[in-house]
Amino acid sequence: MTVFLVCSSSLFCILTPPPLQGEYGATALMGAAAGGNAAIIPLLLEAGANIEASIEIGDNTGLILATLVGYEAEVGELLKGNPNLERKNLEGKTALDYARSKLYTHSCSCELPP
Repeated sequence: MTVFLVCSSSLFCILTPPPLQGEYGATALMGAAAGGNAAIIPLLLEAGANIEASIEIGDNTGLILATLVGYEAEVGELLKGNPNLERKNLEGKTALDYARSKLYTHSCSCELPP
């Protein structure tokens, strides 16, 4: 098994095999997205984390989870990974649908992928 040592600039390191999934299919990338850890997202993506992986409950991806929680920095980092913006969860909603429904008053200074 290949194991990656992923470290952020704050010296927070984890050993993770990116394809490995935990309970309900959760991945380290989903945990970073929903847990407010924007700094670790690019490192996980570089290590091969699947940006399209979804949790079994609700079929939510990391991008949808970050949007549901309202973590703009995490959404910005995930958008740099070129996720499928049309991906829908079991409710038939995309991350953009959730962002619109939250009526955010802040703007994200990130660019959408081409």
